Amino acid sequence: RAGRMAQLMMKADDEEDGGMRAKLKAAATVGVALVFVGGSILPFLQFGDSGLSEQQLSTRLSSVPVFSVTDLDGRPYVAEKDDGSRVGYFFLNPKDAEAYELQARDNSTDQADNTRIMPVGLDEALKFLERKDNRAGSDRYVLIGNQHEQDEAERIAPDRARTNVPLFYSEGLGISMKSKNGQESQAIPLYFNREDLDAAINSLSTRDPSFKPGPAEVVEFGDALAEIRSGKNGRLQSVYFFPPSDGKEYMQRLGQR
Repeated sequence: RAGRMAQLMMKADDEEDGGMRAKLKAAATVGVALVFVGGSILPFLQFGDSGLSEQQLSTRLSSVPVFSVTDLDGRPYVAEKDDGSRVGYFFLNPKDAEAYELQARDNSTDQADNTRIMPVGLDEALKFLERKDNRAGSDRYVLIGNQHEQDEAERIAPDRARTNVPLFYSEGLGISMKSKNGQESQAIPLYFNREDLDAAINSLSTRDPSFKPGPAEVVEFGDALAEIRSGKNGRLQSVYFFPPSDGKEYMQRLGQR
């Protein structure tokens, strides 16, 4: 994990990274309701030859908060490893970010009060995570998943390689969304937390006793992202990324300060 790999914390170069935006975009929908839908999102079938545009995908990811440790100007701290390479981290679990911030404070050459946890949308984090910069000494960035959710994914699919950022779903579970202009559509909900999926199933089962959900299943976030972009699975063009409840609660606490 990030804490064990880090030897020295330092700020990313101004010229290379600049400051991150501490802004989370509002969700694209004004109403979300759980519904029962038929069909399956797996196996991945050929439905088309083009996926979502990057703007559409960014909109769907923009309300998912991830957390980075930065200085007061929004420049992320990076960890220097034994081989001299430098790695920066985005965390899905705010508690992991808090632990990393403590380490940054202990190891930073700056004053201890120069660090903070900055929430950004997952769409903004992807700009760092997917940056193609092969220059020697350039920083790279990693998204750190929630260890508890990784364990949950391993229990669901014990024969698969350990998943870094699992997404949980259940066949038959869908959501009905109403946009700001009143247009309704259905989408497949993908959850970063297993507990959030279970809560959604329990809520719908209580309201509709005839609802018979499928078992919890899991897919790696990176794999789902690639399929969405490719357009090979038509159903994955209609997905809704549910922000993790612990991340939302952290954001609510920030808003109350």
